[in-house]
Order: sequence, then C-alpha cells, then structure tokens
Amino acid sequence: MKSVRSKLSNVLQEFPAEYDGDLLHERFHVNDLMLARDQLISSRLVIDGIADDFVQLLKKDDCDSLDKCKRIKVDALGVFYTLAMRCVPSLALLEEIREYMAGLEDDDGEIDVPAAATPLTKTVMQQRVLAEEDCTVPHRLDVHSAADFVDPVIRSCLEDLESKHGFLLQGVDCKTWPQVQGAPDYAASSMKALAI
Repeated sequence: MKSVRSKLSNVLQEFPAEYDGDLLHERFHVNDLMLARDQLISSRLVIDGIADDFVQLLKKDDCDSLDKCKRIKVDALGVFYTLAMRCVPSLALLEEIREYMAGLEDDDGEIDVPAAATPLTKTVMQQRVLAEEDCTVPHRLDVHSAADFVDPVIRSCLEDLESKHGFLLQGVDCKTWPQVQGAPDYAASSMKALAI
C-alpha cells in the first residue's frame, strides 16, 4: 500500500503543474496531461482513504479472527489493484511525455523541436496502450454467454418480441417503441440498455 502511494507520488513529482506548454503542444494535448495528473492525484487520495479504513477495521473488535483479517486485507488489495489498473493509460501517457521531453534536450542543453513531431490523439494513445497490454476488444457479443446477465423474465419477453416482430433495434426510437409495439414497461429499460 505504501509502495503504490510512493510510486504515484514519484510520478507526480516528475510532472509539476507548471511546464512549458508550447513544447508539449506540438505533439500532445495539454488537457490530456492535466487529466492524467488529476487521475493520479485522485487515485493517491483514494489509496490513502482505503488505507485508513483498513487500519480502522483491523482495530475494531469485529476483526477477532485471522480469517476476517485476511478477508479485509484481500478486499483492500483488490481495490488497490483495481485503482492501479485504471491508472495504466494515464501512466503510459506520462511515460511517453517524459521520453519525449528527455529527447528534446540535446547535448548543449538547448531544446530542439523535431520537425516530425505529429500530434497524438487520444484514440492513438489508447490503441498503443491496448497493443502493449495485449488487450483485444471483442467486435461482437456472444448472446449465449451474455444471457446470464439479463433477468430471465426480460430475456423471455425479448425472445417473444423477437419471434413476433424480428430484431428491430436499429432505427427504432426507444421512447415510443413500447407503446407502439405493446411491450411491457419493464422491457423498455432493457431495450434502452441494448440500444445504447
């Protein structure tokens, strides 16, 4: 817990709030840098809060067995891991900015801006992070594996509607669809979720 907080603090110290925005503007969006810094700051604050809560739970009389203490510790570590995974894109952006800034200085200490510096968009950064992490986004949804996440009553209603009217999600206004087709009200929220 202290190591995660100290590593985030070290990264934040490398990127102070005051910087030369003109040099970074040629290749990066300044708002992306500020957003990445703010995300790391908020993650550090959440880690501090979780650590304090963890200590308070251990001091309570409720944590009387070793099993309960281990469960509390596992829960806290799970939240730390989730926070660390959410910070990966921000850390990747800050690392690329750090490497770019290190490459700007030549041997004399003067700054020379490369002519081939092209602006990076957010989608390019996300694609790079996904490629480095070997992540793939599925292009289709397997209905059989997603069927367990839908309420069985809503799923049966959707299957009935599909068998009667076909699959009509494209081009259908979700606000007027239940009144026109005569579908139950509880299916309307599910259809809105599917359409979005």
